[in-house]
Order: sequence, then C-alpha cells, then structure tokens
Amino acid sequence: MQFTTPNIALLSGDELEMYVAAIFQTNGYYVMSDLWWSEASTINSFKSIDILQADVLAYFFTPFSVNSILVECKGGGTFVDFFKFLGIAEFLNASSSFFICSNSPVFDELIKLGENKGIKVFTPKNIIDSFSSSINYQKIDQWYWSNSL
Repeated sequence: MQFTTPNIALLSGDELEMYVAAIFQTNGYYVMSDLWWSEASTINSFKSIDILQADVLAYFFTPFSVNSILVECKGGGTFVDFFKFLGIAEFLNASSSFFICSNSPVFDELIKLGENKGIKVFTPKNIIDSFSSSINYQKIDQWYWSNSL
C-alpha cells in the first residue's frame, strides 16, 4: 500500500508530533507521545492537577542501557515555550532534548540558548537529517499514518 508523504515544512501541532514519533519508530525506538504528568490536589484528593506535558518521549533499549530523547514541537516557538521545555527536560532528565519550531521570530536566539543548555533547536525541515541515520520515507509514512489513526 502506498502512503502519501506529508510536506514536513508545513506540519504543525499534532501532525508534526506524529511525524517526529514516526521517525523514531522507524529507527527502532519505543515512542510515547502527548504525555501528561499529574499530581493529586492537596485541597481535594479526588482531583488531580496537570503539572507538565511532553510531546514526544522516545526510548532506545540495549542490553545494558536506555537512551531517551525528549522532543517539543511548536508552530511558533517563543522564549516562554523554550523555558517551559527547559524545565520539563531537566525534570525528565532525558539523554537528549530537541526543540522544534516552525515559525519562530526568535529562532537564532533559541538556537544559542539551546546550545548553552544542551537542547538542540531546529525547524521541521531539518527533522530527518537530525534524527535519522538511514532514511526510509515509506516506513516513516506508514508509521505517520498509523499514528494518525
């Protein structure tokens, strides 16, 4: 079966998250996406409070180690978005962290901040080159469309 390839440069929101997840799945990672962490409310124990959200968390398992990658996907990408992600990245302590933003007015500044904090910042069109050593577009497309179901 032939799947259509989405235009990576035009993806945003959930579609971008699904495509990033598909790239990792194609490369043998176990992927979780749209994750929420909640804590019980101190006022009402029957309610919970959402404390953070992550777009993509990918794990690669080997017999003696686990490599984890945290990814945040933003349509714009502001300093507020970056610093929220920085806090999440520090909390989760992933092996690597990536901040992807499509149309950020402060993109160059985010790259510089990311370099200082160990977070790689780039645009969606650089996703494949950054995450994939061998590109199998057909397999990525299959995972992408499976994730969208």
